This record gives sequence, C-alpha cells and structure tokens, in this order.
Amino acid sequence: MCNSSEYRLGATGGRTLGDILEDLQTRLDSYFGMLTQMSFGLKIRPDEVVEKPLELKKYQQMEATGLPMWAGGLQDQPHIWLEMMGVIRHMIEIRKNLARANKQSEER
Repeated sequence: MCNSSEYRLGATGGRTLGDILEDLQTRLDSYFGMLTQMSFGLKIRPDEVVEKPLELKKYQQMEATGLPMWAGGLQDQPHIWLEMMGVIRHMIEIRKNLARANKQSEER
C-alpha cells in the first residue's frame, strides 16, 4: 500500500519522483500482466495473484465520479499525482491497444 509519506521528495524524503513513477509502472505491469494471463485462460496460482495497485483504484474512482479522491500529502503536491495519473493512463492505453491488436489478429 502507498501512503503520502512514501512520496516525499528531496533530501529528507529519500525517493525521487522518477523512482516513484518507476515503482508504479512496475506494479501496474505486474497487475495488467496477470489480467492478460487470465484473459487467455491461464491459471494463476494464489501466490502469483497481484493486488490492484491503490493508485489505480483511486484513478478509477476519480474517473467514475469526476471527483478528486486523493487527499493529504499527494493533494498538497499535485505535480506528483498528476505524473502518476499520466503513468496510469499510459498503461491503460497500452493494455487497450494490445487487446485491440489481439482481437484483430484473431479475426484474420
């Protein structure tokens, strides 16, 4: 799980924005990879199940309601969560494009 203390930047924060975004992309890759395996009918062992990243859950809530669902530290540093939303949108687009390409290749 993520919390706002993980997203502090600078000398006292310990992590850079690049590290945060790279970590998010890795977790999204794992989650969407698992969904792709399941969509092809492959079995997922219980120890291989990847929980939906909290950032993706919040993103989907914001998309569904049109309301900002992120409060606290991230809301005080909108540049961070805006970058995170960009990574999430990018990963969702990649997944949609792959699904579209797979569907087209199956139709041939």
